[in-house]
Amino acid sequence: MSVPMSDIAKTVEALLRSGARKATKYVCAGITVKATRRFKPRKNARTTDIVLTIGRPNAHERMIVKRHGAPKHVVLSHYHQ
Repeated sequence: MSVPMSDIAKTVEALLRSGARKATKYVCAGITVKATRRFKPRKNARTTDIVLTIGRPNAHERMIVKRHGAPKHVVLSHYHQ
């Protein structure tokens, strides 16, 4: 399983620039790249912890791929208010 570094960089950059909770990039129907914040960012935060996951999509993501096909852009999930 090889994933281009550009896909990883785009996913992490989209997460950091948007302030979202999770960014998901569908490389193909069977591989996703996910960047997830560990904590909700605060105004005085100096660091950001990010968990990077590369692998098979989970059940919800497989359902999206099955219904609509793999999106070409980075999909963002925001925090609930």
